[in-house]
Amino acid sequence: MSGLHSIAAAPEWLISERRDTALLEDVLGEPWEVKHCPATRGVPHTDFANRRMAVPSGGSDLSRVVRHHELLHALLSPSHVPEEYIREIGLSPRSVHLAEEIRINSILKENAKGLGLKISAFKDGSEMNEAKNAVASNDLDHAIHLMCASIATGSETSVGRILFAEFPELKKVKKVLKSKMREYWQRNSTYATGVYDDKGMAHAIPRGFVATLGVAQLIEKLWRNDGEDEGEYLDRINSQANNMVKSTTRANPWGSLVFGSVPLTESGNGFLSRSRSASATGRQPRRLHRLISDPDRKVFDRVARKRGGIVVVDGSGSMSLDEEDLKAIVKAASGCTVVVYSFRHEPNEPNIWVVARDGRFVSQDEFPPIGSDNVVDLPALEWGVRQRKDRKDPVIWVSDGQVTGISRYTGKDLDIECAQFIHKHKIIQVKNARGAVEVLSEFARGKTPHSPQFVGDIKVAAKELRLLD
Repeated sequence: MSGLHSIAAAPEWLISERRDTALLEDVLGEPWEVKHCPATRGVPHTDFANRRMAVPSGGSDLSRVVRHHELLHALLSPSHVPEEYIREIGLSPRSVHLAEEIRINSILKENAKGLGLKISAFKDGSEMNEAKNAVASNDLDHAIHLMCASIATGSETSVGRILFAEFPELKKVKKVLKSKMREYWQRNSTYATGVYDDKGMAHAIPRGFVATLGVAQLIEKLWRNDGEDEGEYLDRINSQANNMVKSTTRANPWGSLVFGSVPLTESGNGFLSRSRSASATGRQPRRLHRLISDPDRKVFDRVARKRGGIVVVDGSGSMSLDEEDLKAIVKAASGCTVVVYSFRHEPNEPNIWVVARDGRFVSQDEFPPIGSDNVVDLPALEWGVRQRKDRKDPVIWVSDGQVTGISRYTGKDLDIECAQFIHKHKIIQVKNARGAVEVLSEFARGKTPHSPQFVGDIKVAAKELRLLD
């Protein structure tokens, strides 16, 4: 944050330090036009498209706070978030804009002391008048907007005092909202400008902005619905407030599995799993205790090859899998249960498909659609483990380790959950189709590769948790 100590606004300097340079080609290295404006609420702004910034240039506490606020937008906010993308994931621009203001204000408040800023300077009196007007007109929708907009600013307490007197249910909402915000902040690096972008995804965004989308989802539920009268709206918000307070468990970051169906019309023979049983003949006795307990003295092991094993394939865009890759995996996994998952942001849209089971598999012409998001990584793994016919059946996860949850956010907690699950169930993670075929070929030759195995960010989490041998 040291670059923000300058009194003069120089957004091009800050932009050059960002990691999402591929998204900033139109503004990277180009000079910006910085204009003076009054420190009036709503007037200062940052315009990436036209490389313009309007900020107050004075040395007052308010001018400095506002200036740093806009510079943070230049340092961290997306250069452009298309409205169709926002609609696609079920949000309104209003919620996203408000959530991003909360993120920027929260970061500014966190760093205010080191920057020599007074966050209380944000309070200019206009927000108090707006709160009083919202109460006088019984406008709950506007009250919610003001409550959210005041978070992490100097007016948070005073605005809340006015609003909560008329709308006491908002006090519960704000308490839970801030709690959930902290949760999102912990899951995601709010400062990150590196890009999370699946191959082929139309709208890449900085990683830190993913935390904004999580908060926007919470805010979106609070707006008044079309056709909802004042009484219905008030009852719904009151009900939501009570339900939010009752919910003390962490929100599930993963999506739910929705199975699609593809015909398994092809057949093949393969045996990746093995079982051991006692035998009276053999080369090396391994069950010497049976000399006393077993009249038949079955002290040897007999190893039988059998169908079994699970292969879970990440079909998200970052994997860059094509039909030939899937065909190679399915062919090498003959005798296994093979599932492919890829999440699409449509209600009840299938996101996981069984493409091979019990010696039968899907033809290449019937492969399911892939190349979208993750979202169900851990639920898919959990389902796979439950399909084991024997606890020793191998489970192979074909994934590059770039797991994501709902709203396309990433976070260490997701990596940790997956690493712990892999370790507990001795799952073998491989990063691509080629690695999967190699491991499956080893099993087919009767060899047992080392497990568990980790890849990418999951391996980093496993190392921090000291799960690596």
